[in-house]
Amino acid sequence: MKKTYILGNGGHAQEVFEQIFLRNVIDNFGGFIILRNDKAFLIGDEGVTPFTYPTQSSFVLGTANKKWRRTFLEHISRYYSKDIIHFPNVIAKNAHVSLSSQLGIGNVFLCFSMINANAIIGNFNHFNIYSSSAHDNVIGDNNIFSPYAGVMGNVAIGDENFLGANVAITPKVKIGNENTISAGECVFDDMGDREFFQSGIIRKKP
Repeated sequence: MKKTYILGNGGHAQEVFEQIFLRNVIDNFGGFIILRNDKAFLIGDEGVTPFTYPTQSSFVLGTANKKWRRTFLEHISRYYSKDIIHFPNVIAKNAHVSLSSQLGIGNVFLCFSMINANAIIGNFNHFNIYSSSAHDNVIGDNNIFSPYAGVMGNVAIGDENFLGANVAITPKVKIGNENTISAGECVFDDMGDREFFQSGIIRKKP
C-alpha cells in the first residue's frame, strides 16, 4: 500500500500532520522522516527505524527551514523522481486554491491560505495559515509564505524567498531569488537577488 511521509519532525511538521493527515486530506500516513548523517530514519508506530525507500511512496515537506528543505529534497531525489506522484500538492480542507490557477508539484497549502484567479505557482512552495496570493501572480519554486503574508496582484516572485509573518507585497512588484523579508514589512519596490528587507531598508546579504 502506498504511504505518504512528512519530511521533518519539528513543531511545524506537527502542524502539517494535524491539518493534512488528521483531517483526512490524505489518509495513508506513513510517518515522519528525519535525516542523521545523510541517512534517513522513519519515526512511526514502531518507533525509530531506518527508512527503506519503498517504491510506492510520496512525500510532503513539513519544515519551513530553507536549509532543511533543500537537504530533504536533495536526499529524497536520489531515490525518487521529482513528479506529482512522489511529491503531490496538498491542500487543507479550508484553504482556497483557484481552479484557474496553475500548480507545479510539492506545494503545501495550510488552513485558510488562498491562491486566487490565474496565479501560476511553481514547485515546493509553502503557504502557511492565512497567507495569500492574489490574481495573476507568478511564483517560482521553494518559497516560504509565513502566516498572514499577502501578495497582491500581478506580482512576480522568483525562487527560495522567505516572507515573514504579516508581510505585504504590493501590486506589480518583482522579487528575485533568495531574499528574506522580515515580519510586518510592506514591499513596494522591486527586490533583486539575495537581499534582506528589514525596518524599511533593503540590504544585500553577505
